[in-house]
Amino acid sequence: MRRFLAVLTHPGTVPAIAQTALHYGKGAGLAPISQMPGLLLMAQNMEAFAIDTEAFSGGIIGDLYFRHGPGEAFDGTATAIERLAPICRSAELAERCWGSFLLLGRPDMGSEFAAYHAPFSSLPVYYACAGDALVLASDAHLLAGCTQVRARISWPNIASQLAFDDFAARTTCLTGICELRGGETLEWPLNAALITRFNWNPWHHASQDRWLDEEEAAKVLLEREIMRCTSARISRLTLPLLDLSGGLDSSLLAAMAARRKTEVRAVTVFSAATEGDERGFARAVAEHLGIKLAEAEPQAERVDVRLCPTPYLPRPHARSFVQEIDRLTLGAAPDATAFINGGGGDAVLCHLQSSGPAVDRWRSQHRLGGFLHTVTELSAAAQVSFWVGLRKAVAKSMRTHAQVPLAKNPTFLSADVRCVLADTELPWPPPPPDLCPGKLEHVRGIYSSCFNMHGFARSGSLKAVYPMLSQPLIEICLRIPTWMWLGNGHNRYLARRVAAKWLPPQVAWRRSKGGLGRLQRDVYRLNKERLREMLLDGALQAAGLVDRRAIEGQLAPGADLTSHQFPRLLRLADFEAWAQHWA
Repeated sequence: MRRFLAVLTHPGTVPAIAQTALHYGKGAGLAPISQMPGLLLMAQNMEAFAIDTEAFSGGIIGDLYFRHGPGEAFDGTATAIERLAPICRSAELAERCWGSFLLLGRPDMGSEFAAYHAPFSSLPVYYACAGDALVLASDAHLLAGCTQVRARISWPNIASQLAFDDFAARTTCLTGICELRGGETLEWPLNAALITRFNWNPWHHASQDRWLDEEEAAKVLLEREIMRCTSARISRLTLPLLDLSGGLDSSLLAAMAARRKTEVRAVTVFSAATEGDERGFARAVAEHLGIKLAEAEPQAERVDVRLCPTPYLPRPHARSFVQEIDRLTLGAAPDATAFINGGGGDAVLCHLQSSGPAVDRWRSQHRLGGFLHTVTELSAAAQVSFWVGLRKAVAKSMRTHAQVPLAKNPTFLSADVRCVLADTELPWPPPPPDLCPGKLEHVRGIYSSCFNMHGFARSGSLKAVYPMLSQPLIEICLRIPTWMWLGNGHNRYLARRVAAKWLPPQVAWRRSKGGLGRLQRDVYRLNKERLREMLLDGALQAAGLVDRRAIEGQLAPGADLTSHQFPRLLRLADFEAWAQHWA
């Protein structure tokens, strides 16, 4: 397992929890990294370093890269520590460092502790107070075990998570356990309450005064950051596994690995004779780049909907069908220590599928010709008529404010729950009132994609690397106006132009979009009776969260298999399996 545990205590206090955590951690297979006054840091199969200087006393977990200079990760050497220690204040860190890391300790040897979680980090970081100590860990099992507190399910938070399933609130689905999300800093002043604040602001990069004016300049900057970020993220990996679907994002990562001469083993998971069969594209990429490719077809009958793939996390992240993806990819490379995934690429590269870009162009330029040209492009990319695109763009332009609450999904929730559901907290700083709607959708999509970084059980044993969710790349993409991402009837147009240099044209300019809908449909069909048992007689039903009559109707013999209902029922089963673990 890849895990970490940290216990913070203020100067002059030596809570018993520190010794308890040390013994518990060792018993769980973790090794001490730092035992300096006020900080116990332990880790297992993770990059972790102690830092003890006059400027900063603490530790770092994960991969940190300096913004300027060689793109190598922080390695804990004296030279690297000397460079990092003076900037270990969150206000400077977000501007001068990036990566997937947690930095914790005391700046200037003061009495205030701070934990800085890098924007778009794939590290799971959770925390809980235990008397006079603050405990942080990579999973709820570690937190509950070392604090010796029995974690209990928060049913109101479960209801909220079901309604807003693509976003992680600060409070988790277990009482007393909170999440320090990527892009947040947790401060713990002496004799004061915890303070959580954002350490990175997307609107600093997404505002109109930061937008790039020239398409060619935008393309050059985009290409540079794709190369730089991907190169940095894979530089220290040995024989990594690459999830290669043959889509634009994973194919770009394959090209970057080949460009660095990094030996990767690629695997494509397919459903034969369906939209999920992308073998032709994956084969074209592998042959073009000289990469070894394994092909694997998932078997729906091997998926156990009663099993939660990641029960140790304090909210239900993983979906049941991912069991097969994990099994097949691990089987393709049993000795791999990391996997590379293109997750977040669609969102980062501004695949909006909305009329937002046309509205953005009108509001920023007020030119009818440019507006109509963008309507034409987005309609062609979405494969709808110009008039449909125009109607949607005009309707969106009539809204006086770009910011609207996150959309709730009340499907199959009980009437009592639907009545009391409140709008969830936004996982980003408040946007400016004059923000263009397409750019807001761009930011929302990026944050939404972060939720799925914890959706694979294999990330417990393999290092998960998501190069498309790299902070410098995201910042450049946010500076590119949304309409520049459309061209020649294609979405993600600028990224396709970059990809055309390294990939076969049928991949760089492909229009089809794959998926594993067939696998989910088969899992549903094979488990209808089991789903009835779980959802009509389970913990969610006992807590009054789900609509029994609606679920009975959907799971009745002969009921239609609607495209949006069966994934929701499978998702409810994911929550039920997780709840049974903690009940």
